[in-house]
Amino acid sequence: MIRLSIIVPIYNMEKYLHRCVDSIINQTYENLEIILVDDGSKDLSPAICDEYASKDSRIKVIHKKNGGQGDARNFGIEQATGDYLGFIDSDDYVRPHMFESLLSLCVENNAQIAICEMYKDENELKSDFAPQIKVLNKEEFYPLLLEDLISSHPCNKLFRADLFKGIRFPLRNSVDDMMIMPAIFDKCHEIVCTNEPLYFYYIGRADSVSNNRKTIHINSYERSVAFMERYVLAKERGLLEADVILKKTVSFSVGTLGLLLERKNENWEKEINMILTFLKKNSQEIYTNQKIDIARKFAVWILLNMPGQYKWFLKIYKLFF
Repeated sequence: MIRLSIIVPIYNMEKYLHRCVDSIINQTYENLEIILVDDGSKDLSPAICDEYASKDSRIKVIHKKNGGQGDARNFGIEQATGDYLGFIDSDDYVRPHMFESLLSLCVENNAQIAICEMYKDENELKSDFAPQIKVLNKEEFYPLLLEDLISSHPCNKLFRADLFKGIRFPLRNSVDDMMIMPAIFDKCHEIVCTNEPLYFYYIGRADSVSNNRKTIHINSYERSVAFMERYVLAKERGLLEADVILKKTVSFSVGTLGLLLERKNENWEKEINMILTFLKKNSQEIYTNQKIDIARKFAVWILLNMPGQYKWFLKIYKLFF
């Protein structure tokens, strides 16, 4: 019988952890290995994990020093023995048949990844829901991933375990999933997608990464770098979608530069130079790209032709962006 390893990174989640773990142990597909990775929590999360492990033999608990979400996921991958891997964030939860459905989709369609829809809460579910299944080959799904039309979030997916051979999440990176998904998807020949909402995510915590204003500039910079890498991949493969990816890269880069110049975190000069190097190298493609608006092209021109004159860029940034 096929075994699934479900990895849950946990850091100070005592308020939400019961809901999350209960939704996993009550799955209709029972041949699960549930790996709870306590990433140095300082609340009651470690004790809650141990309590669950004492009651369910399928649960394995790892207690480790804090290393971030990517590091916790990597610890789980190292310990996993399943044929497929699933990831759940510890403040989220899943529908009872999620993993049975995704596994069936993989097996029936000979796909290496199955993807479902994500919803914020059950109130979004529609009574007139009509299920739709799409099987995509690499020529179809790879450009969609690079454009971010297929989300890089790992939690609404089931992966064949061997896809992670030699690949791990980058450490201390707020968009670690964006960084590794191109390499993961590149190993696939087919993926399967369902529009059925099986995963519920929660974004209401004030201390969550997505809501923490202190990390906005970090998120933007790292996302800019991720899109830079995706644009390079698209150009190397001669994908028609490269111009769309460049548009997104420039949008994130201009926004990031504005935030860096306004807030000036400790690495702001290094990060600005990284972005400027990319913009300079691809300036001709940027100026001739019809999908990029005039305001962003002008902002790039000022950055490249008036070095150090950031006050003019900031005026445009505040006016248009």
